Amino acid sequence: MPSSVIANSGLIFAGKISRPDDVMTIIRKIGREERYDDRDILKWFPRSPIGWFVCRSSRNFDFKESEPVLVKVDSLNVETPNNYELETRMLQRSAISLL
Repeated sequence: MPSSVIANSGLIFAGKISRPDDVMTIIRKIGREERYDDRDILKWFPRSPIGWFVCRSSRNFDFKESEPVLVKVDSLNVETPNNYELETRMLQRSAISLL
């Protein structure tokens, strides 16, 4: 993503990130420092569970309200599709794209 878009975004949602450059960018955007005081965050992002996000809003004037928060999204109660259902869906998509 271009740095101008990241710099001007008012809301930040960061989930599981594995690229070191992305981790460093997000840590700086949530107002932390990756070298000394907040090294645990540097290790947490690649290991974070699926469905957990660190969220921060920069649209507040109060210092306490702009602190990053951890949000956990519940998993969906949907059955995993079997191979037949996946193949059928792929055939439907390919048929639609041919039209």
